[in-house]
Amino acid sequence: MKKLLISLLAVIAVIIGAWWFMSRSANAPIVTASPTSSASPIPSISGQGSIILSSPKDGDRVDSPILVTGQARAFENQFMVQMQDGSGNVVYQTGVMSDGGGNGEWGNYKIYIPVPVGTGQNFKVEALEYSAKGDGTLAGYGSADVELKSTETSTLNVAFVVSTDCVTTKMFPRAIIKTQSVGLVSLLELLKGPTSSEKALGAIAVIPEETKLNSLRLSGTTAYVDFNYGLDAGVGGSCRVQAIRAEIENTLKQFPTIKDVVISINGRTEDILQP
Repeated sequence: MKKLLISLLAVIAVIIGAWWFMSRSANAPIVTASPTSSASPIPSISGQGSIILSSPKDGDRVDSPILVTGQARAFENQFMVQMQDGSGNVVYQTGVMSDGGGNGEWGNYKIYIPVPVGTGQNFKVEALEYSAKGDGTLAGYGSADVELKSTETSTLNVAFVVSTDCVTTKMFPRAIIKTQSVGLVSLLELLKGPTSSEKALGAIAVIPEETKLNSLRLSGTTAYVDFNYGLDAGVGGSCRVQAIRAEIENTLKQFPTIKDVVISINGRTEDILQP
């Protein structure tokens, strides 16, 4: 009888211990797993749900363009990156696609934000995915409050085709936040397309709107520029292909140190921009 009582007390103790552990676990804060393993949490990374914003980090002092990087497992790998000024106005917004394989897999993303002239010095950079429910809620979100190091401005040019011969371009001046990355910013300005006033002066939009700049690398007098798939998505006809190349090449060749331009799409140079 005594052994039975001891066994019963032991069972009751195990049950109470299990209940205590489960109740503590249920009340513990939920930590969203990062796509990369780590032995300890990294508090400087902002993110929840389907979005992780790795850079910039909260409190960073930044130059233009702002490099935005992170990981995402958004629906169809698509989400949004935007920037608000100090008054909460959205001054930049664009769609982004991560390189994830789909089916909820994490993928990396990278995008450059050219800071618009006259929008202040303090900004909130946000990466966000709206819920597929369509109710305005967010499935993922990451943000960082940053400060622009300087609001000093300068001017560079972008080349837009202005005639029907497919290759004749005209240089149009653009005011930008002063930067050492002038080649990079000139391409980002080019991808915005011509303004209404530039169109009135003959500028023609030939680069697809969904085109994003992946990278720009200089080696000697050659510029190697890589774009996403959007550069030749749905592009047809030899004239438009020539015009796209002319705009990119002439925009970069405004700088005396650049003599040649090699264009690639997600690292590929062969079989791109075909008529």
